[in-house]
Amino acid sequence: MKRKNIFLTTLALILCLTFLVPSAWARKHRSYEGAAIFLGTAFLIDAFVRAANQNYVHDCCRCPSVRETAVPANRHYNSKRIWIAPTTQRVWHKGYYNGRGRWIPGYWEEIHRPGHWR
Repeated sequence: MKRKNIFLTTLALILCLTFLVPSAWARKHRSYEGAAIFLGTAFLIDAFVRAANQNYVHDCCRCPSVRETAVPANRHYNSKRIWIAPTTQRVWHKGYYNGRGRWIPGYWEEIHRPGHWR
């Protein structure tokens, strides 16, 4: 992290000098040279910003390497799958008023969840 801070400070110093020195130097010379210096500076800043944004995505998300995903040829791949048994549950729904103002009395409902592998 310290190395990154040093790099960013150096980059900021270089960019400040790039803005200040050429603009003072361009006053003594022709106007198209000042425009050329301005465009060159704009292209450099754009390149730095794009490079910084491309590296940011790779820091937070990492793809596994080939060695991590490959299964060795001399071993069998052991999958640890667990069977979750089916369940049935009775649930009581309290009485309530529906949208038209009618009273619906309470009732029991059976919820069935099928078994699955996890």
